[in-house]
Amino acid sequence: MVFQRYLCGAIGLSLLVSGVVLLSSGASSNPVIASAAIRAGSLLMVTWLAWPKLFEWRQHIPRVALVALALLGLILVARPSWGKIAGMVTVVAIAGSLVSRWLASIRSNG
Repeated sequence: MVFQRYLCGAIGLSLLVSGVVLLSSGASSNPVIASAAIRAGSLLMVTWLAWPKLFEWRQHIPRVALVALALLGLILVARPSWGKIAGMVTVVAIAGSLVSRWLASIRSNG
């Protein structure tokens, strides 16, 4: 896991630096590639900084919730107009998962 964290940081830093160099040099006539590199690099650098908390957070969230959030992201990318419907389905799925986990803990305790 440590190697993956540093690899994520190194790739993020290289993307960030290459995007800034491309943007500041003015060599590219299309700044879209430079801005995409800057955005991807910044996201990877934030992931590098939050790496330990990401895995700690993942242990406390049910898998159903993670799958529901991933499906929400896919739906929002494919059909942004379905955001309200997809958001409600995701909230219901996460709430159902948390309630079932809560009920299971009550049954096991008494």
